[in-house]
Amino acid sequence: MRGLLLAGLLLAASTGWAEAVSRGNGAILRVLDKLTGELRDVELRNGGAASMGRLQLELGECRYPEGNPSGDAYAFVTVRDTDGEPVFSGWMI
Repeated sequence: MRGLLLAGLLLAASTGWAEAVSRGNGAILRVLDKLTGELRDVELRNGGAASMGRLQLELGECRYPEGNPSGDAYAFVTVRDTDGEPVFSGWMI
């Protein structure tokens, strides 16, 4: 019973922690090629994709703090290898 009460309190408290965000149109991703040491900025629109060597980068969505587009933006990125399988899929800052 105590566990359910604690879980309920944590759930209720966590709803106030979410930051208000706005949706961006795209993002600039900085990519490091670990084999060559090359740094490259890749500009993508939401839903867009770009190739870099053996990798395919896909931008699902970009978000930033409401009213602060130069703040800590984050993007949902999927990285695929040449076989098409995702090697990473998640939010990045």
